[in-house]
Order: sequence, then C-alpha cells, then structure tokens
Amino acid sequence: MTKIEWVASYLRLRRLANLAWPGHPTHWRDVPRRLRPSAVNILRLTAAAVVSYLLSLAITKGAIDLTGPLTALLVMQASAYSTLKTGAVRVGAVLAGVLVAILLSLWIGLTWWSLGAAIAASLVLAKIFRLGEQAIEAPISAMLILGVTSPDVAAETRVLNTLIGAGVGIAFNLI
Repeated sequence: MTKIEWVASYLRLRRLANLAWPGHPTHWRDVPRRLRPSAVNILRLTAAAVVSYLLSLAITKGAIDLTGPLTALLVMQASAYSTLKTGAVRVGAVLAGVLVAILLSLWIGLTWWSLGAAIAASLVLAKIFRLGEQAIEAPISAMLILGVTSPDVAAETRVLNTLIGAGVGIAFNLI
C-alpha cells in the first residue's frame, strides 16, 4: 500500500467514524470517560427494574405482571439532577396513568376505544393535578400498563406492584 492509498484509507475511516459517532474521542484513553455516563445510566435503570421485579415477586402472591418494573423505569426517567418536586410530579403522573389503566382493564379490557378512553382520562387527570410538562407521562403509563396487564393479576396486586416500582425508582434516584 502506497502512502497515498494509506492516507486515503485513513481519511475514509475518519469520515466513517465521524458519521458513526459525531464528536468521538481522538484518543483511545478518552473512550471510557466518554462512555461512563451512559453505562452508569443503563446500569442504574436496569438495576431498578430488576430490583422492583424481585420485590414484587417476594411481596405479592400468585400471578405477576410487569407494572412494578415499568413504573420504576418511568419514575427513573427523571435524572438524578432533577428537583424533588419534579420527581414527585413524575410519580404522580405515572400513578395517575396506572390507576386509569387498571380501572379500564378491570371493566373493559384492551380495545381501540378503551385505549382512547385511557389516553383521554389520563390527560384529564394530568390537567386536574396540574402536572405541567410531565402530563404526557400519564397516558404513556396508562398505555404501557393497559398493554401488559394480565387478567390473572388482581387490581390490588397491580396497585401494590406500581407502588413498589415507584418506591424503587425514587430510592434509586436518591441513591
């Protein structure tokens, strides 16, 4: 390979690296420092969901659903730097959406119009509770819970799993 071919190949690789990772580190020693925040966040979110699931398994009896881990992830979406008020508002939004979904799944189940009702009711609750920017979390939570709820799981278990997930999410955010 001639020097010109080597330079052309190097420039192609540089251009490809810029496309794949804009602002990528120029030295290998900088890579761990750049990836550490993302790795910590991934580990934090995964651990919170798994801990919430394990607590739900230990505390509740019978069929289990994923409302606890889902709630933990939604609550954890707030960064560790957010204010306590923002975290509380986010928990309120998640709980409002979950309660709407639980009520609809008990009475109706998942249909196209129950999905619309869940979204509308969640947004109305978000307005009533003045959730502001976090209002969109209520219908998102409702849709997630409505989509994953199992008819074998009692409403009390779903509410308990949701509270477990919210508690774990808050605890992980504080840690």
